[in-house]
Amino acid sequence: LVCGGEARTIRVWDWKNEKVIRTLAGHTGQVSAVALSGDGRRIVSGGTDNLLKLWDAATGAEIMTMAGHARHVAAVAFGANDSQIISAGRDKTIRLWRASTR
Repeated sequence: LVCGGEARTIRVWDWKNEKVIRTLAGHTGQVSAVALSGDGRRIVSGGTDNLLKLWDAATGAEIMTMAGHARHVAAVAFGANDSQIISAGRDKTIRLWRASTR
């Protein structure tokens, strides 16, 4: 389970044991959207800093940052085969991103 919030972090939970196993920090604003890839290997987050960040779920390492929304990111999701990321922003745009690992 992954969640974000006002603390500007993403928390990765072991929901069976009700424990936070990892905290990811990197956004400079509230984390307003998070999604876990279908294979569970990556996390995408969006925030009020207008950025998306791609994370390695196993290590917590930030893989990449994506900029393009003029206002905060309201929703994120992984597309087919986890190869794409879809984001929606308060700037009334929907964007499609490659979920590459550089």
